[in-house]
Amino acid sequence: YFERILAYKDLDDRLVYSVALTNAGICYYRLGDLDRAIDAQTRAVTSHERPGRPRVFHERALGALGTTYLVKGATGSATMHLRKAMDVAKAGGLSADASLWAANLANAHIQRGEWQQAVAVNAEATRLGGDRPDLHAGVAAEIALGQGHLEDASRLFRDALALAKDKPSMQWSMYEGLGRTAVAAKKPADAERHFQATLDVIERTQSELLKA
Repeated sequence: YFERILAYKDLDDRLVYSVALTNAGICYYRLGDLDRAIDAQTRAVTSHERPGRPRVFHERALGALGTTYLVKGATGSATMHLRKAMDVAKAGGLSADASLWAANLANAHIQRGEWQQAVAVNAEATRLGGDRPDLHAGVAAEIALGQGHLEDASRLFRDALALAKDKPSMQWSMYEGLGRTAVAAKKPADAERHFQATLDVIERTQSELLKA
């Protein structure tokens, strides 16, 4: 449906076209077609920079683009766009969105091994609030693991897991984090158990999707 909207080139200066670009980009991202996602999301960001456009659409386009770059491993571009998304959201009083982009920005710093920056940005994400305390705990766990604080990492991964009762993708990520923590602690039996739990969540989720 989004591609059908985008086929109407005479609408390319309209808000609905720009929003469709962002949403199509999110669809491409979730399908794993990151290059097409980045192309659509870059065009969306450019379009939303026009004067008079609602700030909320601009910051969400920036955040979506930054997140796609993060998944692709282009951490420099991810950091630039996520920080701008966070700043635009904060300026517009959109605290929940700003918190999400800050958490993703912290993940970009984690990938770069920039631990102090990751701690500071995750603290900002927590301060901003939002509805993802599980995400903030998960980021804190990754920071602790990266810094070699294994007991803290294990505790924080478990905290995030407890907060992610209705979020399967977060659950398997936290089990996987517990598995990596156990590997680092040279506890192979615990690691095997956590990795098996990761697979169980994925398989159960796939089964439920097929039933639906």
